[in-house]
Amino acid sequence: TGNDIEYNCDPSVRDLADILIDVSSGGTVREGTISGNTIQAIQSPGGANIRFSGLRGNSEKIGLWSITGNHIATQDMNIDMTNVRGISITGNTFGSAFDRNLVIRSGHNLVISGNVFDRNSDYYTRKVTVPGGVLLAESRHVIFSQNILDGVEQGDPDNGAALTISSGEDIDIYDNQIINVAYRGIAVADSRRVRVHGCRITGHSNKGMSESIRVGDHVTESSIRDNMVSGGSGRAGIIGVSKKIRNQNIIIP
Repeated sequence: TGNDIEYNCDPSVRDLADILIDVSSGGTVREGTISGNTIQAIQSPGGANIRFSGLRGNSEKIGLWSITGNHIATQDMNIDMTNVRGISITGNTFGSAFDRNLVIRSGHNLVISGNVFDRNSDYYTRKVTVPGGVLLAESRHVIFSQNILDGVEQGDPDNGAALTISSGEDIDIYDNQIINVAYRGIAVADSRRVRVHGCRITGHSNKGMSESIRVGDHVTESSIRDNMVSGGSGRAGIIGVSKKIRNQNIIIP
């Protein structure tokens, strides 16, 4: 709590972290808090500002953690988590991420709410590729709500999104602002019981967003509704969503 954690890496070494919780070889680390810190400074390949590495195939060994009120920036991944349970990520500000701001694989019982994933132009005085964005893979029982994601450039015209849901279950995405997106706002694939409700999604005026929301063929028992989307110089369409799971979305050309 209340620390300034910076420059703790070697840019020539892979997979480093400013804060590392690692039980991938055994043990447990539960009931923790990371609060009120500045965690940032230098990119390293595969690096993370905060990394939780749980036990393979078992999400029980890292859990009941709160990450709140921090500023987190300037790594390949700001937060990277694998095999975790019972994690609350709330009220943080995220800056530049050279891969993604937040990556969670095999997470269970997650709340990600009230965060700002920002792209302030004052920080980009030189040409760098800082895609950013969020990936939730193989995770279940997730609430992703009331976040702002601004200026995410993750992906390309054919693939990727500011927020990607892959192989998930019981995921609620609601009341987020996903704005100035380069290519795609939300992509959902190989998942069930996903709700995307009440989100505002806009494309970057110079990039031409491919579509606001893409839903893959293997998405079932899901609902996409009450979203307001516009496409910048591209399309605003909601792609791959059958009438069965789509209702009352507002499309702004």
